[in-house]
Amino acid sequence: MKPLKLFLFRSKLIRTFCITGFGVMTFALNSCTSYIYSPAIQLSEKQLVKGEVDMKAGFGKLPETKIATPYSRYGGVVNIGYGFSRDINFYASGWSDLTTKTLLYRGGLAVSSRIRLWEKGNTQVLLYPRISILRNNGKSFDAMGFELPLIYITPVSSLVYTYFGVGAAYGNRQLLTDNARRDEELYAVIGHLGMGFKPFDNFRIMLELNPICQFNKYDERTNFILSPTISIGYILNSVANRGKFDDQRFGPK
Repeated sequence: MKPLKLFLFRSKLIRTFCITGFGVMTFALNSCTSYIYSPAIQLSEKQLVKGEVDMKAGFGKLPETKIATPYSRYGGVVNIGYGFSRDINFYASGWSDLTTKTLLYRGGLAVSSRIRLWEKGNTQVLLYPRISILRNNGKSFDAMGFELPLIYITPVSSLVYTYFGVGAAYGNRQLLTDNARRDEELYAVIGHLGMGFKPFDNFRIMLELNPICQFNKYDERTNFILSPTISIGYILNSVANRGKFDDQRFGPK
């Protein structure tokens, strides 16, 4: 594993590839149908290290891609992350429209990576690229989207931390659907505003208010949406509990 770890996570060339390839998330396009997507990033205050698992679940207002429908729906979001190194974490997430009669009828899945660009003390600057697939009919995932956010995260006190940033996003049904029209595209700028509370070790409560400005090329319309969510998270297999915090989080002394 040591040669593989050095090759994948310490090489700047491979890190750049990870940013591009695993890239970005957030939603899909829209034509006569509409999809919901989740802008929530549900960040922990620190980077996961090797072996840590981050479990998160939340509830909030998830945006619609089609402007003619209500701008957002009540939905649920789940997210699981794993620490491969102190520089790169990987996540898988899913969300669903809770206003439909059949659970999982409308929703999406995403993969993302948390890539540490800079750190000083407990303050970080990171990339959180995501790629997602979505469905509207309960059967097939027929739309795809991408987002590339830049995030700044910093503590306020021992119990509270904040994070904020902005991401560019794009969605298109043509990526998965052969008969999609060329103008079935959605562009967006997504703001990420969040605050985390840590009442005790490894457990946190996160509040996010994500403002979104999206342009639907099919309808030639632009609109502004707020997507608030509340989530809880817990880190399993914590390094601090294993007694290896200094060695694994910060590397050799």
